[in-house]
Amino acid sequence: LFEGTDTTGTAFRTATNDTDGTYLFTAIEYDLDDVGTKTYTVRERNNGLGGVAYATNTYTVTVTIADAGNGTLTVTPSSNYNTLNFTNTYTATGDVTLSGTKTLTGRSLAAGEFTFELYAGSSATGTPIDTATNLANGTYAFDKIIYDLDDVGPKTYTVVEKAGSLGGVTYATNSYTVTVTITDAGNGTLTVTPSSNYNALNFTNTYAATG
Repeated sequence: LFEGTDTTGTAFRTATNDTDGTYLFTAIEYDLDDVGTKTYTVRERNNGLGGVAYATNTYTVTVTIADAGNGTLTVTPSSNYNTLNFTNTYTATGDVTLSGTKTLTGRSLAAGEFTFELYAGSSATGTPIDTATNLANGTYAFDKIIYDLDDVGPKTYTVVEKAGSLGGVTYATNSYTVTVTITDAGNGTLTVTPSSNYNALNFTNTYAATG
């Protein structure tokens, strides 16, 4: 709360919200020297809370003070004096990257030879939500999975190797279930806790040739 229309300098009054969202400045007392019109400006201060988009609107409140002639002052504020409302939004994000390593025995591994599929849920059915291929060193990683507040809770994923048609290659048939728990840290970030196998989704293939 600032006196006048300027919100620079030191505030005349400050207040903090209760748990129900209401806030109240301490009473402003007037005497005969204050008879006339007073102007105040109210704004929300940015306290830097993570994930919070602070309100940027301000309110101008005018107060007219008149002597009632009976030892009291008639104090008439503008109609908005008790509806100085501010709305904030809170958002939070987090992410996880699922990865593993392809091992090929019997011959050298080439980049992009093998494809891995990521499914939402506990089975490799339907359409995968992402695919990845191996690098020359055998490692692979799916795109980062980004979460928001709507995702808070547990998530389950299934990872498999897609069967291909490379000659002499026996494809891996194992699969992995990865669980991810998402919680709101309350500071604009989500705490994303994957199961311990999230970065060890490894597959081994064999290559054989006859003639």
